[in-house]
Amino acid sequence: MFYRGLLVVCLVSVLASCAVNPADKSLALPTVQKNPPPVDQAEEAAKKTEKEAKKTPSNAPAFTSPQQAALFQESFYKTVVAELAGFRGNYPEAAQNFYEAAQLSFDPRLAERAFQVALFAKLPNLTLLAAQLWIYLAPTDPEAQQAMVTASLRKGNTEHASQYIETVLQDTSKMTEKQLDLLLNMLKKGGDQSIALQVMEKLATQRSNDVGFLYMYARILLGAKQNEKAVEILKKLVTVDPNYSQALTLYVELLQDLKQGQIAEDFLYDRLRDQPKNIEWRKLYAKVLINNKKHYDAADQFKLLLSNNPNDHELLYALSLLYLQEKNIADAQEYLQKMLSAATLDEQRNVARFFLGQSEELAKNNDAAIKWYDQINGGKYYFEAKTHYAAILASQNKLKEALEKIKSIQANGPEDEEIIVKIEGDLYTKQKRFQEAYQVYDRALENDPDNLDLLYLRGLAAEKIDRIDWCERDLRRVLALDPDNIEVLNALGYTLADKTQRFEEALALVQKALNLKSDAPHILDSMGWVLFRLQRFEEAVNYLKESYKLHADPEIASHLIETLWTMGKREESQQFLKEVQQQFPDSEVLNNLIKRLGL
Repeated sequence: MFYRGLLVVCLVSVLASCAVNPADKSLALPTVQKNPPPVDQAEEAAKKTEKEAKKTPSNAPAFTSPQQAALFQESFYKTVVAELAGFRGNYPEAAQNFYEAAQLSFDPRLAERAFQVALFAKLPNLTLLAAQLWIYLAPTDPEAQQAMVTASLRKGNTEHASQYIETVLQDTSKMTEKQLDLLLNMLKKGGDQSIALQVMEKLATQRSNDVGFLYMYARILLGAKQNEKAVEILKKLVTVDPNYSQALTLYVELLQDLKQGQIAEDFLYDRLRDQPKNIEWRKLYAKVLINNKKHYDAADQFKLLLSNNPNDHELLYALSLLYLQEKNIADAQEYLQKMLSAATLDEQRNVARFFLGQSEELAKNNDAAIKWYDQINGGKYYFEAKTHYAAILASQNKLKEALEKIKSIQANGPEDEEIIVKIEGDLYTKQKRFQEAYQVYDRALENDPDNLDLLYLRGLAAEKIDRIDWCERDLRRVLALDPDNIEVLNALGYTLADKTQRFEEALALVQKALNLKSDAPHILDSMGWVLFRLQRFEEAVNYLKESYKLHADPEIASHLIETLWTMGKREESQQFLKEVQQQFPDSEVLNNLIKRLGL
């Protein structure tokens, strides 16, 4: 909050300012009327003052007249009132009292305070008055000049704002990035962006060759989402000053955002022809080529850069990732090995090992991949490496080892913990240890009871252990929080159709899911199965055939075989079964169907 801890600061500033003689300022001061005391009382008061003076600390304000002392007392009082008003949340009263205290004390810090509070309280008139007082008291303070721009823009006074922007922009070529950011922020605080843009447009005609100004103008245009206009300004800027690095980078990035990647590529190609040794431009050119999907051309640029610095970690990394993206395993591994050999830090070595593991996975050399992942014991890719390790073990049906590996992983925060829970639950499910899978999700939900993914997974696990009531509880909770969750609508509808007699409820749920995603094969399958349970067999067959056409899956096939069999189309059913068995000879779903129907 604005006021916490600032009372002492403001009071000290008032004390310090009172050493300044108000007569030295041309600003009119309010007169303080005091009736002079009788002579005898005055003498007594003088003696008392002389006595007290001996106790006065050396840093206390020195008053040269009763008027100045009165001004100090009044300013001090108004500062206290302002602070108390701020604590109460009465910002208009606080701003007004800070302003009046600044008038009395001639302290620019109080004028600044008045400006800040008036700006926060959205008091444009008082904001402008406070800014005017601040710049009067501190005419060379750049923050006071910027305050005048902000206040003028809030009032919609573009002429006044232009004046002070010109003062701030005495020499934009010498402004640092931080100063430019400060000025941009000030213009944003000015309220209506269209007014700020009017001011900048006017100044642009006068500063057509001022590259610092043009760069700032382009960034304001970007903030106002006028990207095409910003590109025009930046194009002009880099023509005036081809070596303005920040502007060139912004120009190229903006061209790519506007889907003009070829223009960006051609522009940088021409620049590099003039300055072939410019390393930063060549890196930017390589990035543009990557964005334009010219990966091998980008690789050539990185190789040129690498010829001057063969152990550059960043360049070796970029090259290896480019080749991995192209599935060029041999070249990717060559540069990853170089990256590993040149590494000087553990993190660099771990990055190389992780992507060597990825390259072996791409080559389907899972045992080799595991060896690389096993060497990573920390850093950015630790978690991903270990989960990949567990996934490979699971794919090899080493489910026990996979579970041990996943339980040994050290999570780095809630997101990692959730991933571990999901993998662990999935591993138990693959082993048909559904009760244990349910317990994994149940424990995780104790700390995050409304986690939609975990509620969904626990619901599915509950269905597998025949606790349809628990399943429905979890899936209904998800729908209460996310009514259009397609997967949950489909899962609950299918479960009600398959495990209960509540077919109409099931139909409504699956129909809603299908309305949201009409071409999803698993939802078409659910609709076919609901219709089968409603004995609407002809409709069911149409949905099931469409589903299987989109995704040949043994469970969808089993639904279609059973529907055809129930309709009396035994020959068609058996013929389709033979075809599916050839494609999925070891399907447990099909084997169970054959036993159940006696096919």
